[in-house]
Amino acid sequence: MDDEDRDDKKLTDAQIIVPTPGVSQLHDVYTIFGDKIISELDYLWSIIKENKIDVYTIGITGTDGKSTVTWIIAQA
Repeated sequence: MDDEDRDDKKLTDAQIIVPTPGVSQLHDVYTIFGDKIISELDYLWSIIKENKIDVYTIGITGTDGKSTVTWIIAQA
């Protein structure tokens, strides 16, 4: 995250912040706005629970190949 691209007003006004996983947890956005930060998976789970959505979940992790594996699963 480039500090010059960060909009502190929007971050201050936000109820929650879902940073991309590429943002280091040592970045000052975690220090300044840490109480509002939630992971992508936690955010998704909160939406599923809040809306009582009955879904199967498949977790795809790793450094390489996630898009390919997702595509293969979608074809099944």
